[in-house]
Amino acid sequence: MGRGPMVHGKAAVGNAPSSPTAPARGVFSQQLVTVTVDRTGKDATLMVPLTAQAGYPTHFNDRVFLEDMKPYTVPGFEMGSYRAFEVDGLSMYPTFAPSDVVVCSLVDRWDLLRPGRCYVVVTAENVLLKRINTPITDPTASVELVSDNITYETYSVPVEDVMQVWMVRGYVSTTIQSRPDPKGDVLERLQEAIETLGHDYHEVRRFMEESTRGRGPLMKAA
Repeated sequence: MGRGPMVHGKAAVGNAPSSPTAPARGVFSQQLVTVTVDRTGKDATLMVPLTAQAGYPTHFNDRVFLEDMKPYTVPGFEMGSYRAFEVDGLSMYPTFAPSDVVVCSLVDRWDLLRPGRCYVVVTAENVLLKRINTPITDPTASVELVSDNITYETYSVPVEDVMQVWMVRGYVSTTIQSRPDPKGDVLERLQEAIETLGHDYHEVRRFMEESTRGRGPLMKAA
C-alpha cells in the first residue's frame, strides 16, 4: 500500500534492526525455495520425477513448473518442508537403486554439511545424488562428489556452479535387496584393494588366471 518499511522475505529492510553478521567462513545457499502446502495449509513433500529433473535446475522456483509436480505426505516427514527426487542410474548402488525416491531437506549452511552423508546436489545442468565427505567452506573451491558404486569415479564440481544442496533424510524403495553374497563382498574388497595399489584389476586377474592355467581357475568368472 506504499506505507511502512519495505520488506524482503520475512525481514524488514530500512528501520528494522540488522541481522547478525554471518561468520567469515560461512558458505550459504543463495537461492530462495518455493514452499508447497496441501489443502489444509501444511507443508507437503514435492516429488520431482526423472522426467522433470532435466528442467529442474532452471525452474526449481518457478511456480508454474512446480505446480506440475505431485505433492505427497510421507510418513515420518509430516512436519517441515521436504523435496523428493527419483533416483536415476547405478552410481549410488547398492545404497539406492534406480527408481528409488530419496526424501530430502534443504541445506542453507554448506559449511555445516555432515561429512559422509548423502546429498542431492543441484547444479546449473544436473541433479546429482552423491556423498560429500567434507563441508563446503570456500566458495571459490570445488566440491568432491563421491559415488557408492566403486566402478564410478569421484569427480569435482566448482562450488560456484552449485545452486542447491539437499540432505537425504530417508528414502522410499520398491526394491527388496537379496541376501548378501559373502563371496561377492570378498571380490569387491579385493578389487578395491588392487585399484588402490594403482593396478588394473582386470589385468591382474588375467595374469593370475594365466599363471594358474593347468591347475584350474583361480576364481570363477562373473
